Amino acid sequence: MTASVRLKGRACRARWLALYTAYVTFGWPLDRVAHAFGLNRATAAAACRWAEDGRDHPSVDALLDRLELCVNQLLEAPACELPA
Repeated sequence: MTASVRLKGRACRARWLALYTAYVTFGWPLDRVAHAFGLNRATAAAACRWAEDGRDHPSVDALLDRLELCVNQLLEAPACELPA
């Protein structure tokens, strides 16, 4: 997800969906999303626009809803302490 080289096909789409999920779920500004992924703001903005446009397709919209739900459930999960 943080590769500094240009990704191809599925890997690129996966990173774009991760960028969008971070933007929406965490409510981060695009500058912070871009920094977290080692990209520039313009790339993060393009990823978010692509994902938003994808919401017009029911399958993409459903996928993004599930991704957001998963991230929210992880954030709300109780801390799990493992014995040393």
